[in-house]
Order: sequence, then structure tokens, then C-alpha cells
Amino acid sequence: MDIPREYNVVTNKYTQNHDAKVKCNDEIMKAEAAKAYWKRNDFDPIRGQFYDQGKEEKFVGAREAESQVHGQDYCKKLPITVQK
Repeated sequence: MDIPREYNVVTNKYTQNHDAKVKCNDEIMKAEAAKAYWKRNDFDPIRGQFYDQGKEEKFVGAREAESQVHGQDYCKKLPITVQK
């Protein structure tokens, strides 16, 4: 019983419409790779920013709020005579 195969493993090619099927497979793999990349990466280490502008603005706002109170707890650790 000879079953016709869609792909020939010896020649490493499809039996019909090889170029179109390879192009389609490449596009599918590229889309899947892009989806996996964007799921995993949301920060650009070269520019030092998030890709999403909304997320970047939220981060910068949080950093500015944190910088306003940074170091205030340190003064509370000093003796009362030194605190001002």
C-alpha cells in the first residue's frame, strides 16, 4: 500500500507548490516568533525605555514619586539631637 506523501524527505521539498508552501511556512514561523518575542520582551535595553509609551510614562511617574521620599527614612535613624 503506497500512500502519496505531501513532503519528500529525501529531496527536502514539497511534491507540489513547493515555493508557495515554503513561503507560507516561513510567514507562519515569523509570526509565531514575533508573538513569543513580544510576550517575553517589553523593555528596550539599548534605549533604556519600555516599548509601550503608556507603560514608560507610568514607570517615570512612579520613579519621580519615589525620588520625592527617598532618604527621608534615613534621618529617622539618626539620634534626636542630629535630626532637624
